[in-house]
Amino acid sequence: MYYLEHRVDLHLDEVLSIVLSEYNDYGWGKFYEDGIVLDSNTIKEKLLWNDPTISGAFRDIAKLWKNNRDRPHTNLYYSIFRLWHIGFIDNDTKSLLYRGISLNLVLFAFSFVLAICLVRNLLLLASSNSNTMQVCILVFLMMAFLNPASITNTLFMRPYMLQECLFILFLWANSMLFCLLNNCNINPTSPKDLKPRIVRMSCFLIISTSLLLLSGYFTIAFVTIIFMVCGIYTALCIKRYIYIYIYNNLVFGFKCFNISKVFCRHYSR
Repeated sequence: MYYLEHRVDLHLDEVLSIVLSEYNDYGWGKFYEDGIVLDSNTIKEKLLWNDPTISGAFRDIAKLWKNNRDRPHTNLYYSIFRLWHIGFIDNDTKSLLYRGISLNLVLFAFSFVLAICLVRNLLLLASSNSNTMQVCILVFLMMAFLNPASITNTLFMRPYMLQECLFILFLWANSMLFCLLNNCNINPTSPKDLKPRIVRMSCFLIISTSLLLLSGYFTIAFVTIIFMVCGIYTALCIKRYIYIYIYNNLVFGFKCFNISKVFCRHYSR
């Protein structure tokens, strides 16, 4: 909040986020009419805002789904960003910053809680004691969130905070699944509800993987590495549950194939 209070202007990419999410033509190929004198407030409103209604937001999201006009990035962030600005039209710079960055603050809080759960799961798998766990959680949170990159991502109206949040969500879902598999492997007479929980968490892992892939094309490499490492570990140490990771990898491969088709078609235009 301290750094947010000291921001006085918008970066060009942040203006681009608003223009693209609102699916405005002004600022993206359409010029202002000749012979008409417009004041600065009207120019900003035409540039930034489109239709503040709920129906207008869903029309814009449908257009973003077909073509978000930003080839290096996917439409997930722009769609969420568009929903976040329903009913909002304000040309004041501070109001724009507060409204746009408030979405990042929500994602930051979600990431923070998920990061705590992620480290706890990893330490539980390593059978760490409670004192070590508390220290490790504190050190991890400081390294993960009290650094210039994380602070910059939080205060920048671009997809990076969403990607950071979905990275942690994906890793947390993996760690939860491994905790359940490990408990079931160590104790074959585990509670009957454990296996349904494994199935539910496998489904959630597929959803979190899909969201992560939708946040950026580059995440394919990261997810591939994680699934390869987890699949090898499962095959060596938890053999009877290898089919879960085989299924997840098949779903992942299918999604990568679809993404590659969309990506190639988009760039061939």
